[in-house]
Parts: sequence; structure tokens; C-alpha cells
Amino acid sequence: MSERIVVQIEGMSCGGCANTVKKAIEGIEGVDRAEVDHKSGEADIIHAEVADIEDKISERVEKEGYTLIKQN
Repeated sequence: MSERIVVQIEGMSCGGCANTVKKAIEGIEGVDRAEVDHKSGEADIIHAEVADIEDKISERVEKEGYTLIKQN
């Protein structure tokens, strides 16, 4: 079963940044799709039920030089 999360990402200033983040997120095992908008700073992510998926996304985003804002 797929789940959806929307997270805020800081540091993106252009479409190239958004594309980099999208590719990084979609490279995570269990992520089916990611749509990233640099203007809103949001990433809309569809993923399989994977333990600690938000932590995995955060690590990958930070590796690319951006910051994921933890959602409550």
C-alpha cells in the first residue's frame, strides 16, 4: 500500500535544484514518485510503507546540500 507525505525543503532556488532533489528522493528504495517545487519549497512524495522513510529522505536531501524541515 502506498502512502503520501508532503515535506518542506529549504535551500532550493531554481528548477535545477528541484530536479536534483527529485532525483535524489526517487533514488530511495520504496519511493514511487516525488514532485518537487522550488517556489513553494515542497516535495510531494508517494512511497511504500517503509520504516523511517522521512529519515531516509532527510539524509538523502542533506547529502545534496538542502535541508528537510521535519513535519509534525
